[in-house]
Amino acid sequence: MDGIGGRFWQQLRADQLVDRLAPVARARGIRQVISDQREGFALEGLFAKQNLAFKVYDWTNATKILAVERLRRLFADRLIILPQHDKLKQELSRFEEKILPSGAITFAGRGLVTTSWLSC
Repeated sequence: MDGIGGRFWQQLRADQLVDRLAPVARARGIRQVISDQREGFALEGLFAKQNLAFKVYDWTNATKILAVERLRRLFADRLIILPQHDKLKQELSRFEEKILPSGAITFAGRGLVTTSWLSC
């Protein structure tokens, strides 16, 4: 897991982000990049130029719940190794789960400013 500091798209253009991630993916034997639907159309073409498959998952409340459950298990089992990245660790420590009066679960992080990615 690693991160790039700054607000989304303010630090790097999409092509710069892909140019930075593609060599890391190839070095780790990763052939497919997974993302949410935000900017998916543009990113798919940029990753294709790097010979990397690109899969979009809709980021809905239901999928967020599943993702949080999975990440909690991975952290509990110590299967995620974090780099020396203070902003990323700060972001993770500010992550909150809230149960609304309706029973729905929402997630938030105060002042999150890091774009994170996970490679497995």
